[in-house]
Amino acid sequence: MSGPVSDEVEGGGGYDLLAAERQLKIASMLQEQEFATHVELLALTGSSLSTLRRDLRALERTGAVRRIRGGAARPEGNVRDHRSELEHLLVKALGLVRAGDVGAAEHCIVRAMQMITPLPHHAQPFPARDPAAVYTQRSRAGRPLLARRG
Repeated sequence: MSGPVSDEVEGGGGYDLLAAERQLKIASMLQEQEFATHVELLALTGSSLSTLRRDLRALERTGAVRRIRGGAARPEGNVRDHRSELEHLLVKALGLVRAGDVGAAEHCIVRAMQMITPLPHHAQPFPARDPAAVYTQRSRAGRPLLARRG
């Protein structure tokens, strides 16, 4: 597995955009600080303890975090080593957006993109399987935030 989350949410039947957003938040937080307690992670994600534990197991399986008693820690090694895992998560989340989707999906994608810095290098085409372009209120002059090359 090359990304920070598995394709299936433990106990669920498929990949979940909300799980992707929670897991991205957790991984991003642990890039900024060495460790976080369950209390901090629960406040960050707004999830239940059982959901947080599932997210941490999924992230640990891919090496994005280390679970420790009472919370999670940054994996050993350089913080920047895990940037590609966060980028993989963003691409997975973008793959869930269908042409014409607006609302919650747009909001989640924009928030996920804001968590990964520097953002400008992420303004790239969607994966080839998705012909959609994401337009947001933050787009300037009606240009898409992300668009497929044509």
